[in-house]
Amino acid sequence: EIRGFTVRGGTGNPKQSSYGYDFWGGGICSDGKENLIADCVVTNNGFGTPRRDSGTFGGGVWIGRGSAIVTNCLVKDNFSWACGGGICIGNGASAEIVGCTVDGNSSTDFFGHQGGIGIAEGSSAKIVNTMVKGNTGDQLGAFGKPYNRGTSAEVVNCEISDGFDPHGIENFTVTP
Repeated sequence: EIRGFTVRGGTGNPKQSSYGYDFWGGGICSDGKENLIADCVVTNNGFGTPRRDSGTFGGGVWIGRGSAIVTNCLVKDNFSWACGGGICIGNGASAEIVGCTVDGNSSTDFFGHQGGIGIAEGSSAKIVNTMVKGNTGDQLGAFGKPYNRGTSAEVVNCEISDGFDPHGIENFTVTP
């Protein structure tokens, strides 16, 4: 459980890859566990030199191979060079994002241009009472093919603006 922290200035958890190193979760790396991230500010993470020392997946938060609940958090002004400037959910993970604001994050278009929330590799997201806005690229989307296989998102009572397009998500539902 991570509660009540401001997390800033991180570049992520480095892991070897075909590019040298990828950096997972510039601010918070939730990998292979059941985690609760609550009442946090995750800001100004993931910055550096792409493919050398900057956030690759999830400039603010990475959720992978497990599950996480992210609640009442501000995820703002983070960067990833591959996907999910604010939050990235991958490797079959499931996430609930509840009562959060995901704003002003950015990502390149290496695996798809998900500046806000990116989903990949059979992962799922339930996004409830959350504002996703002002991110560069898609506010919510999946990696490009074939990495979007099995992705799903359920969006309930959210404000998603500035070019909302659930690009590439295979199973997508919206409830007002």
